[in-house]
This record gives sequence, structure tokens and C-alpha cells, in this order.
Amino acid sequence: MTAAEKYTLKQRNLKTEFAEQYSLWREAGYVDDRAIFCNIYEIYLESCEDMKAVENIHIQCAVNARLSDDIQTLRKIYSRFQ
Repeated sequence: MTAAEKYTLKQRNLKTEFAEQYSLWREAGYVDDRAIFCNIYEIYLESCEDMKAVENIHIQCAVNARLSDDIQTLRKIYSRFQ
């Protein structure tokens, strides 16, 4: 699997899990943790887009660890507002 395929899949998974909530919270213009959620969501998508051209496994491992942390943060914020 190429880097482009891997990071496209990560983007798709993020959107499947959080796109609806992201849209609602971004549109509402919250200034609490929901704004942080939206910013992390956008950064995650941008990071995946940038990583599509990077085939270096060491860089991918470092970025994947950070993306994993970001997903956990998104899940925590999401769960607090349910």
C-alpha cells in the first residue's frame, strides 16, 4: 500500500467517525473544547494530505503516532459533549 493510499484511508476513517459532528460544531462557532476539536480535525486532514507524498517509513511512524494521539483527543472531546 502506498503512502497516498494509507493517508487517504486515514482521512476517510476520520470523516466517517467525525465529519457530521465537525460540521455542526464548526458552523455553530463554539469557542470551547469544540473549537479545539474542529482545529484538530482540520490539522489531521491537512497532515494526511501532506503525508501522501512521503514514503519514508521513519517519518510515517512519527506522524502516525501523532495522528493516533489526535484521534484519541477527538474521541475524548466528542464524548464530553454527548
